[in-house]
Amino acid sequence: MSDEPVEDFIQRAVRLNQERRGVRFAEAERAGAAYLVECRDLWDAHEADGGVYFVPCDTAAAVTALALEFTDDNPNDRLLGVYVIAKPLPPQGPGLTRAQWLASQAKVQ
Repeated sequence: MSDEPVEDFIQRAVRLNQERRGVRFAEAERAGAAYLVECRDLWDAHEADGGVYFVPCDTAAAVTALALEFTDDNPNDRLLGVYVIAKPLPPQGPGLTRAQWLASQAKVQ
């Protein structure tokens, strides 16, 4: 991270990742994935993208595995949002949180 104010860095990273989310969502859709999970590598937090990366998942079980791995006290990674590929991206806002995803899967079982 440069000497710029933290707020500027964060705002730029948020804008960048909004664009990247749309691109990754389209790529996941073309690849036939059912979900796109937005994650953050805390060790890369000072990179231009804030350490955000995207994981396409074919099944709900794959998303749940990530959600169980990326606990709130995980020192490496965080789950930021889960997006359903079958739904348009913009209405999904920030996606489902880890807690929302796990609660929705508990209802299914």
